Amino acid sequence: MSSRTQQLRQSFLLTGSVSALVLVMGFALLASRSVTRIVERQANERGQDVATHVASLVGMYLQERRREAEALARSPAVVRAALDGSQQAISQRLPQLDTPTLERMFTQRHALGGDPDLAAYLRDYTQRSEFAELFFTERHGYSVLGSKRTSDFVQSDEEWWRRAAADGIYEGTPRYDSSAAAVSLEHDVAIRAPRVTAAVGVLKAVFALDRLSKLLTATDVGGGARLQVVDAQGRLLIGGGGGGGGPNPSDLLHPISDAALIPRLERADTATVPGPAGEELVVTVPVDNGKWWVVFRQPKATAYAAARTTAASIVLWTVVLFGTTLALLFAFWRRLNRRVTEPVKAAGAIASRVAGGDLSVTVVTERTGAAEVGDLLSSVHTMVVALRRLVGAIRTAADEAAAMATEISASTEEMSASTEEMSATCQDLTKRAAEQAQLVRAGADDATKILQIATILAAGAEDSVRRNTAVADVARRNKEVLDESTEHLAKLAEEVNRGAAEAEALARASSEIQKFVTQAKAVATQTNMLALNAAIEAARAGPQGRGFAVVADEVRKLASVAAAGATETADTVRGVLGRVQAMRDRLTQLAHGTDVARGAAQTAAQGLGTVAAEAQASDVWGREIAKMAGEMRTLVEEISARLGSVAQGTETLLASAQEIAASSEEQSASTQEIASSANQLAEAADKLTGAVKSFRLLADEEPPPQQQAAD
Repeated sequence: MSSRTQQLRQSFLLTGSVSALVLVMGFALLASRSVTRIVERQANERGQDVATHVASLVGMYLQERRREAEALARSPAVVRAALDGSQQAISQRLPQLDTPTLERMFTQRHALGGDPDLAAYLRDYTQRSEFAELFFTERHGYSVLGSKRTSDFVQSDEEWWRRAAADGIYEGTPRYDSSAAAVSLEHDVAIRAPRVTAAVGVLKAVFALDRLSKLLTATDVGGGARLQVVDAQGRLLIGGGGGGGGPNPSDLLHPISDAALIPRLERADTATVPGPAGEELVVTVPVDNGKWWVVFRQPKATAYAAARTTAASIVLWTVVLFGTTLALLFAFWRRLNRRVTEPVKAAGAIASRVAGGDLSVTVVTERTGAAEVGDLLSSVHTMVVALRRLVGAIRTAADEAAAMATEISASTEEMSASTEEMSATCQDLTKRAAEQAQLVRAGADDATKILQIATILAAGAEDSVRRNTAVADVARRNKEVLDESTEHLAKLAEEVNRGAAEAEALARASSEIQKFVTQAKAVATQTNMLALNAAIEAARAGPQGRGFAVVADEVRKLASVAAAGATETADTVRGVLGRVQAMRDRLTQLAHGTDVARGAAQTAAQGLGTVAAEAQASDVWGREIAKMAGEMRTLVEEISARLGSVAQGTETLLASAQEIAASSEEQSASTQEIASSANQLAEAADKLTGAVKSFRLLADEEPPPQQQAAD
């Protein structure tokens, strides 16, 4: 018993520990993987957000420089200077000379020259803008004016000049500017005069990307991350180190070491590439329609540090949870051992002593933690007390059996005399019992038929009740659903009417906006006319009015932009007005359909209410019928049971009478056998008394000494 209890304890502890370990480790593994995926996805999204923001900054910077160069090319002063340069070249018959001759002629200044104020303006413009160099040519490709001396006088043999003159705009490949220690980019724009189809010249604007490089260098994205800008060939254009470190000038316009591994797609993408200090998280975002890419780089160990920290915390808490679980299992095992195992072990020892014949054992029925164990000890105590009483009763019965054996011998003589009388009486009783059995059997058969009919009627009534109840429930549920649908349709109709009113108000507001746009277009037209008149007056004023001409041209541009914006706004307002009208018509149709559906739902709800009321009334009648049928079936069952009992009793009485008649004949012959059996009973009582003496009883339950002496 002790070894089996120990095995049970060990099995319980081992099973509980293994189960707790499996559950805790499974939870830790799932939680660690889930948290790691979430934190890594957040790190990727952060890198993509930073790269997207930087890409938007680079794109806006390039777009601003291009618009600035195009505005300079459209400047009236530049257009006039290009036209004057063309007239000067034709008057000097320069197009008839070859390029080497022209280069020798203009070896000192490399330009035709022109308005000194415009030349000073270009030089000053490069000082206060992002452009490092500005110059323009006339239509033959001869340099006219610039911010500084150009390397060649004739530019028509250059590819950038031919492409810009033919296409209108040309953007050269990035080049390294040693003076700025950064990559520079040129933007060439064709100069066009009003009412002239061909270009009257080409403006070349060169700007360095050192401003962008400083911006990226100053951008501290944290976590050892750095930003770069590369082109389609993977060459480094702009580079920024984490924490403010700048790029190495010798690396500019050279392919980065891992260019083949970095994705350069038309959308933002994420990859992991090997780096000098381990794997790096790389996020690329396209810039300028896929010509350049912003590259966000961060060591993977730094980017995913939060994921590793979280996973370590989960493992630590898992260990703590496992230890707590083991402690709880040990405490539960101790409690089980104290409140269940030890009381059960004591009950087993008591059962062993009782099996050995010791009924003097005392059972301690103290209160335990488990009600079942207390009940077990109480049952063992009750069993021991009952065995004591049984053994005492057996001893007493054995004494009484010996005395009864003597009395039986005397009674056998009286039994022989009464046997004859009993035989005659039994024959008459047998005849009457047979007649009564036939009558009772016929009544029982009739009661059985009535019971079958009552059962069928009760089953039909119960089935009718169930069906009526089901119909009433279905009708009631559908009515509730239709009532809810009617309320929702009413609310929907109100919302639709409110939406139609708001659409009408929006249409009126759009009309007011359209009036304002018309007035803005009229103001822009008047402003454009005033700017044109101012330009004419400035041209009449000569050199003194050139500065005013530039201002007038800017005013005219502003008026053109305002007119274009007003036109676009008017088109947008008309489109919004048309959509608002269409929405108002649709809302009106929806309100009409909602009213029709609400009416139909109300009609259906009333019909279902009537069906539910009728089904409920039918259910009441069906229940009454089922109740009466059940009472009738119960009454018939009782009658049938009673007739069956009477029939069975009659048959039993008949059989008993027959047996008594037969046994009365045998009773005389068995009188001697009874006397012999009485002697054997006395001997058996002596043996039983000797066997019961082997049980040990308490002192207060021992038989009296005189009774033991008599035995």
